[in-house]
Amino acid sequence: MRVVYLATAPLPYDTPILNELSRRVDLHVVYLGRSHAMSSFVDDFGTPPEFDWSTHRSVSVRLPGLDFWTQVTIGLTGRLERLRPDVIMSKSWNPFILEALAWKTVRRRSFLMWSESSRSSGLLRGRVSQLLRRAVLRSSDRIVTIGSQATSWITEDLGVPADKVTTSCLPSGFADQARNRGLYRRIGRFDPAAPRFLFVGRLVALKQLPRLLDAFAMVRAEHPAATLTIVGDGPMRAELEARAGERGSGVTFAGWAEGDVLSSTLREHDVLVLPSEREVWGLVVNEALAHGLYVIATDAVGSAHDLLVTPAVGARVPVHDTVALGTAMSAAVAAQRHSDDERRVRSEAVAGCSAERFAADLHEAARLAVRGRR
Repeated sequence: MRVVYLATAPLPYDTPILNELSRRVDLHVVYLGRSHAMSSFVDDFGTPPEFDWSTHRSVSVRLPGLDFWTQVTIGLTGRLERLRPDVIMSKSWNPFILEALAWKTVRRRSFLMWSESSRSSGLLRGRVSQLLRRAVLRSSDRIVTIGSQATSWITEDLGVPADKVTTSCLPSGFADQARNRGLYRRIGRFDPAAPRFLFVGRLVALKQLPRLLDAFAMVRAEHPAATLTIVGDGPMRAELEARAGERGSGVTFAGWAEGDVLSSTLREHDVLVLPSEREVWGLVVNEALAHGLYVIATDAVGSAHDLLVTPAVGARVPVHDTVALGTAMSAAVAAQRHSDDERRVRSEAVAGCSAERFAADLHEAARLAVRGRR
């Protein structure tokens, strides 16, 4: 089976999935970047591709008065004609998908949508973008989503028949490595008098960090030696540092971290807190669980619905509810869920979110799409 995947650029969590998929099908990836061509294959984690890939020219256009920018391709049908796939796959909602859908309809081939959007993710919810989504989903032979929230959105809100949808689980290569290496063991011993909380991510408004600082102040009232480490950078850093300073000590801004440095940081902490008001999935949840941390996330975080399913693993709190967030943070300390055995349980809880599983789900969906088309 030949599969052509249309993407805008190499993404760090895509590459391991595509590498796994290339072991199951004849895969070719076409990157439709904004530039004329990519000079080399580079993703944020430096993961090399094990699949064939090429580039195709696209033009980025912003449409005044509408709610999205778009990428328009020139001659994509000619490229597909030369590649002759059995299945076209994409997760983009850009209008270049319509050209691919037209080609697959004429040539009687199949289309597989890798869908990540949910009710709370993204800002593209105007009439034009919704019409485009409905058109793409209606023309798709099969759809694979990254989690239950993405599935409920397209089935309940956009009317996609449930039997066309496979619900998978978005993996993180970083989490897989941590779990396989047994990095759930804490560096140092857990001290209930001085619990260590952690945030990892961009310092931007949608992460709701002022709310986290307020919730942490509630925790400090009960546990004066508690600490909060904020790993990441962004436009709100100066504002957040000033706000934290007004509330006293206990908060450290560690800047950006990745790789072994981030892994060590995770192992030194007890609880990850993700107070975001919008998060399609939230791979940091996978990564924290793989390192054994207890995780508290809002119900706007996609991964929270699929991974934080037992009290031993983590807790979900209502988005924008500072009191609930602070209460959950204090409860995580009181529950004493921080032994190595309990951290191992959390690491195993994310074992089902692997690149192998996601690739297998894509492969099975592609197979069913071809069979259905025939």
